[in-house]
Amino acid sequence: MRNFKVGVNDYQFKMSDHKCKLTFSSATRVSDLEIPNIPKTAYNFKDIAEVLKGNFRTDLLVDVHGVVCEIGKVVIASGSKKGNVAFKIKDLRCDNVLDCTLWDSLSASFLDIYNSRGDFDPLVLIMKHARVKEPQGLYPLQFTNAWNGTKLLFDENIPEIKTFKNSLPQSTPMSVLTQNYTQSSGSSFYNADHLFMKNARALRLAEMKSLRTDTICVTVVKTSHIRISNQGWFFRSCRDCNKKAEGLEPPFICNLGHKSNDPIVKYKLDVEVCDGDEIGKFIFWDNTLDELLGITAADLLKDMEKLGTSDPQDYPEIIEDMMDRTFAFRVKWQHSWGQATVVHCKDNEELIAKIQEQLPNAETSVREIEVDTPIVKPVGEDCDSQPAVQVSDPQPIQTFTAEDISKFDNLDDDILSTPNVSVSAETESAASTQKTPAKRTARQKSYDDKVESAVSSTKSVKHIKKEKNV
Repeated sequence: MRNFKVGVNDYQFKMSDHKCKLTFSSATRVSDLEIPNIPKTAYNFKDIAEVLKGNFRTDLLVDVHGVVCEIGKVVIASGSKKGNVAFKIKDLRCDNVLDCTLWDSLSASFLDIYNSRGDFDPLVLIMKHARVKEPQGLYPLQFTNAWNGTKLLFDENIPEIKTFKNSLPQSTPMSVLTQNYTQSSGSSFYNADHLFMKNARALRLAEMKSLRTDTICVTVVKTSHIRISNQGWFFRSCRDCNKKAEGLEPPFICNLGHKSNDPIVKYKLDVEVCDGDEIGKFIFWDNTLDELLGITAADLLKDMEKLGTSDPQDYPEIIEDMMDRTFAFRVKWQHSWGQATVVHCKDNEELIAKIQEQLPNAETSVREIEVDTPIVKPVGEDCDSQPAVQVSDPQPIQTFTAEDISKFDNLDDDILSTPNVSVSAETESAASTQKTPAKRTARQKSYDDKVESAVSSTKSVKHIKKEKNV
């Protein structure tokens, strides 16, 4: 090999740990030479035991061999879903086991080979140029493929596979090596209860809302109702960049200008949840609802179109059935948005009970203070010996005489304030507080003056100026 370039080995995933790389150019020339001491195929096997000890680099591709001992979750590629298969690989020489996940075409190749086996011999697999992926959330430490760079080898005539099989204990039970997989879009060994709760804080909704940083949490709440949004229950995503594609009919256009006649249909659902009197907003996205409902957004939209509607504001019955139910949630609380993104959602009673055991006792975080009859202290009494207001005692009911009522008749309507009973009271409360307060009666004026004199000797009372009748 000649006329090549030498550079720094700065690839995201490296075939070798050497600090340099050789790069071909248009002037590079390669000659085929027979050198007996250099094998045509070389393997850089990484023992599973070393990976389990943490002795690995996430940017260095390795070769791994072992026996396929358990098939977990299998997802067949369709619509917006990428095909993937999760399984366990085992080194029977030392009983070390590690998870593996293959994606896209490599997952389909794995299933074809696995299902075509006609015997009960151990299925020995070599993954060449596999990537070691650190545990993240629900997903454990595992081997996975690096795009198209990873190769699967099953051929029993490969010397390395023969050597590995010959090294296996002769007493290995065949039942362990021949478990069949079950196709499922939901459950898998990834969704075990301990993984559902792993590295998450068990918090009640009220405590979650008081967080000041983005935090992974588990909690138990009840879905109250769908929060209607302009978007509805689904949106269309651009196939080129995954951004939202706008439009009522094809072609749909994203904000980068990409046009798509067949965009990806994805879920997005805003749901109000409650924990006693506490309420919050949880956002369900595509993957969560795919698993919970057992149907993709694209397929559900097709079912709705058969019923004569494709309006995202027409919520399907299967989504309505999610409401008024208690779930165990694993969420990411988003402090800046004041809402939570749902990572996983399960209605398993045992899991719900397990999380509830870890939740703090429900306590009122805010005490309501009600003004009671003011305590007017004698001159010379210590100001700190008694509170000026009492907490949580019932407020006296104010009564009006016929003379008081006749005085109200002489006031303008604009002066009288009325309680806010609008359904949108949250947004109207600020406006209502700016209204002119109702005029106080002589009895109320005396009462207020006493309270203010007891609480503050400097704050003056603003009186409403009464216009004289001409």
